[in-house]
Amino acid sequence: HPKIVKKGLSRFSEEVYLIESE
Repeated sequence: HPKIVKKGLSRFSEEVYLIESE
């Protein structure tokens, strides 16, 4: 399963998640 590595904000002020597939 993919897991959330980092959480941040995009240029549109939306929450985005960088996920790493396993």
